[in-house]
Amino acid sequence: MSTQQSSNQKYHLQTRLTHELKRKWVQKFKRIIVNKELTEFISQCIEKLPTKDKLAALYYFKKLAVQVYRQPDPEHFKAFEDIYLEEMSAIANEQELYEPVKWIEAEIEYISNTAERLTTEDVNQRLDIMQDAKLKMSKDWLTKDEVMNLFNISKSTLNRRVAEGMPAHKSGKSVYFYLEEINEWMKREAA
Repeated sequence: MSTQQSSNQKYHLQTRLTHELKRKWVQKFKRIIVNKELTEFISQCIEKLPTKDKLAALYYFKKLAVQVYRQPDPEHFKAFEDIYLEEMSAIANEQELYEPVKWIEAEIEYISNTAERLTTEDVNQRLDIMQDAKLKMSKDWLTKDEVMNLFNISKSTLNRRVAEGMPAHKSGKSVYFYLEEINEWMKREAA
């Protein structure tokens, strides 16, 4: 068997495995009617995947959440209809709280943002920028706009960095950043 045939065979085996995995997910997905259990199921499925495949799986689950009608096994439902209806009535508020599509979108955003984490080279470059800024600006405290301009980042990126732990200090409605704290935070992020 040539190398070309071998690589083609591997490709087809991987494709069949992917289709088999998706088929299993769909079968399980259709039978989970409680949203909290569904989000837990999705979380368990993506937890086992390599990072590069998590986004693809989440987009697939989002597609399923929008397109697939979820219902319990018909025979089981018929046998225990009163219990099902009572349980669904009792958890109506929880069903809205654990909206699968919103949960999936939040996971997609989180994974996408995590992929954009600073590299060591980025941190070193930004540390150099901070040292230059400290010399030029001759001040230790910076406003949000000054930090955004200094690092050439958007407001949403700055907010995300703050949510990830970048030190920020609020004074009323204003937010200030202490240059030395940002410096230390970036060193820790690079480690």
